Amino acid sequence: MVVHHMLAETMPIVAHGGVWGALLGACRIHKKPDIAQIAAAHLFELEPNNIGNYVMLPNVYASAGRWGDV
Repeated sequence: MVVHHMLAETMPIVAHGGVWGALLGACRIHKKPDIAQIAAAHLFELEPNNIGNYVMLPNVYASAGRWGDV
């Protein structure tokens, strides 16, 4: 995945939950758990009551075969 969290962190506007959520979803598709951790951390801070964010991170770990982290 060429575009990653640096894009979201260097945008001229503050990245909102939608941006971090899209990145987290892309991490599941592309099996990038390390970047997913960064996106999830932002989402947990921005949207602490959105249960979907907490479910998506283990799904990324599972898609990458990191069952111990699930």
